Amino acid sequence: MPCYIGTVHFTSSDPALALPADYTFTVSEGPHTFSLTPRTPGPQSVTVTDTVTGTILSTIVINVSASPTQSTITANPSTNLAANGSAASTITVQYKDVNGVNLTSGGGTVTLSTTHGTLTTPVNHNDGTWTASLTATQLGTATISGTIDGVAMTSTATVQFVAGAPAAFILSAPANASTGVPFSVTVTAKDANDNTIDGYNGTVFFVSNDSASPTLPADYTFVAGDHGVHTFTNGVVFHSVGNLSLFVGDRAAPGITGNAIIAVKGATTTVVTSNVTPARPGGNVTWTATVSTDAAGPAMTGDVTFMDGATTLTTTPAPGPRRSPRRSSAPRRSAERSMALR
Repeated sequence: MPCYIGTVHFTSSDPALALPADYTFTVSEGPHTFSLTPRTPGPQSVTVTDTVTGTILSTIVINVSASPTQSTITANPSTNLAANGSAASTITVQYKDVNGVNLTSGGGTVTLSTTHGTLTTPVNHNDGTWTASLTATQLGTATISGTIDGVAMTSTATVQFVAGAPAAFILSAPANASTGVPFSVTVTAKDANDNTIDGYNGTVFFVSNDSASPTLPADYTFVAGDHGVHTFTNGVVFHSVGNLSLFVGDRAAPGITGNAIIAVKGATTTVVTSNVTPARPGGNVTWTATVSTDAAGPAMTGDVTFMDGATTLTTTPAPGPRRSPRRSSAPRRSAERSMALR
């Protein structure tokens, strides 16, 4: 409109839209440009009206929508979150328009998905943001993606889950062992959800119900290079027979423990001697087999077999509990059986 010198006023259906102030045109001005940034998704109208003559007006309708390529997904916290099923990361979707400007009202539909853990249903806060909570019980990195009104978002977020607080040890040991023979054990620090604690740095100690002075590993403080797992090579020696228990605990937190049951048998040594050396042809020779063990426990039982090469000559029982002599307090015990040959 040439030579328009009136004053215009702006109104809009978008409550979050920052409207220009009233403006008075000058005689030589002609058209004037105003910048507006809609903030509320959906069809929004903008009306300009002459402040004196209300019938002089014009209205435009702008369809405002959140841009799937510009809107963002963020996570807080995003690293070192305990995988204990309760510690949560807040996942936030921020609506943005095609120019990357934050929208300040809700609308539309947002869906979120994760590659790890469990996500709650997104909540619309009607301020341009949606939030959900992410938890996990296993170690790993979650990648969160989303859609707006069924269209995939470009933005994604990641959350790193780590082990929780120490809760127990896994003590790995052989099922069977022999008295006097060293064997290795491995201690693994675990959280309540059976995750290995990579950064465990506590000090462990060992005890056993072997009453015959077993050899056990000394106290050990885990280091970063252990990654929560340490092997005590040939660190245990038992001297009693039976099903023996080995326990491991944390010096600072005695309630954090682990145990293993090992079936221990006596290690034996057999020595064969003769009563005549050298023997004469046709003479009588008595061979004696002495079976010894250093294991504490009941008297030895079993059979002693005499062989000539691959040929069995005779088999005789070793002394049992009724026939063996009374045990002394000495740790080494033996049983003898003899065979006479002519």
